[in-house]
Amino acid sequence: MKKIEQVAIYTPNIDQTIEEYRRRLGLKDWKLDMVMAEGRVLNPSEAITAPDEQQYTKGVNVAKLAFNYEQGFEFELIQYVAGPNWHEAAGRIGNGWCREPFASHMSYHIEDMAGEMTRYINAGFRVAQEVRTVSHTSEHLLSIGRKYHYVIFDSRRVLGYDIKLIKRIEREGQRP
Repeated sequence: MKKIEQVAIYTPNIDQTIEEYRRRLGLKDWKLDMVMAEGRVLNPSEAITAPDEQQYTKGVNVAKLAFNYEQGFEFELIQYVAGPNWHEAAGRIGNGWCREPFASHMSYHIEDMAGEMTRYINAGFRVAQEVRTVSHTSEHLLSIGRKYHYVIFDSRRVLGYDIKLIKRIEREGQRP
């Protein structure tokens, strides 16, 4: 496994959670983004290791994101505001169930998405969500034209957290 580069917390109220981190831990510099992503989410009732496409809900989701780098790594807060997502499919959020922040996932950046996906599937993990970003509001991402391909594996029962693979998709002519 590669070095974890991102730790993410899901929160039902991103603005309130940012204020708590500012007040309690002194984390002041947050980069905000509203992301729209299109892809597939595993239906949680499908108890198989390598699902086929019929066991997924396809659609577009929207999430508020906040990033902080003051601790020496990428720290992300995430709040889904629309569309299908793996936390809702797993029953962690939705219908007023999520009242406080919880550990969402740990991530690392990769170049070979197909190879890494095969490695995790062969290890017995299911793809919980796979999306490609459609749009961002982050000034930095807009200026460089970057988008992402994310694959999240349902690894919480075994590892205590979900694993997310991140592949950067650069605008034509840009370097990663």
